[in-house]
Amino acid sequence: MSSRHRALYMPSDIHSLINNFVISIDSSSSSDSSSSSDSSSSSDSSSSSDSSSSSDSSDDESAYNRRHSKDHRSKFRHNEPLPSRGLAADDRIWPSRRRHLRVSFLNGSDEYKERVKYVVEKHYNTLNMRIKFQFLSRSNTLPADIRVKFTSKSWSYVGCQAQEISNSSATLALKMDQSRNKVQADILHEFGHALGLLHEHKHWDCKLKWNYPVLMQRTNWSKKRVHREYDREEGMSRDKPYDRKSIMHYPVEKGETLDGRTKIPLNTVLSDGDKKMLLSRYPRDSSVITKRRKIEPKKRQNEKKGKRKCEVVKRERVPNSEGLERRPVFVSGNSRVVVKGGYVKVSGNASATIMGGGHVVVTDNAKAVVYGDSTVQRQW
Repeated sequence: MSSRHRALYMPSDIHSLINNFVISIDSSSSSDSSSSSDSSSSSDSSSSSDSSSSSDSSDDESAYNRRHSKDHRSKFRHNEPLPSRGLAADDRIWPSRRRHLRVSFLNGSDEYKERVKYVVEKHYNTLNMRIKFQFLSRSNTLPADIRVKFTSKSWSYVGCQAQEISNSSATLALKMDQSRNKVQADILHEFGHALGLLHEHKHWDCKLKWNYPVLMQRTNWSKKRVHREYDREEGMSRDKPYDRKSIMHYPVEKGETLDGRTKIPLNTVLSDGDKKMLLSRYPRDSSVITKRRKIEPKKRQNEKKGKRKCEVVKRERVPNSEGLERRPVFVSGNSRVVVKGGYVKVSGNASATIMGGGHVVVTDNAKAVVYGDSTVQRQW
């Protein structure tokens, strides 16, 4: 083979060699990463098992590990840049066809359940957004989208990530044995996660510089988890400004930032920024809003006043004495009306009072009382 032909075949040989080399590197790096992840997860689980004092806390820690395990992170990576705007993950927002999220309880007393229902319906279901939380009764066997479990820690999956969880497992957990304000803050915070909202203190415009050793000591979390919970979320656009009053913002105590002076209190209600974010992610259909505003109030108003519709069959034009056409007013059925003169036809069991001049035609069992110069014609 000539040198010219060898030159033509050389790039394909080099290309195949490069591919083999890259594949070997990827396989070795994946094995290294898997071994390192196994070792880190084992160290985290060992540290958490030492710090836990009850079976509930260990269950919560294992649930947290499942939420951030490799299986779930393959589709919903917690610390990976997300194609989102503001502080809501667009790939975890519930689809537009959904109008209700069914909620069920896996355990807990009636007092705990009623408290959760009250807070959610008061703060979330009153917003003018297309999606609402629907709490299922005990006898309702429909599959729930959100399954609540009362435990020693509060946590939740983010948005439609809950669909990846088996129907027998919890998707949201709440700690209820704490102050009333803290319980309300936890309920709103975790149900905000269930709608796809992310932590506000991870906003790119948040200028707080965290004191990680202090956070590790106060939260009893590993260094890896503290960074995951507090570091800025990459890939966030800035169409929503940073909001310290957001329900999704962690409270900040003195000493948890490097300046040592910053303090942000516990937020217990939805901020205006939270409401705008939810309304932008779950907008209502404009046609539904128009229909309710224009038709339903008028219908209710008529029902309250007890108005009865007249059975008007048709309108006919009758020339008056001056040769001009005039339209008669039909009064029929069992209605009772007052007419300000003109050409009136009363039929059925109706009763009409005519005020002023005009011409009145009365048929069947109808009655007419005339005040003025009207002429009355009786027809059988």
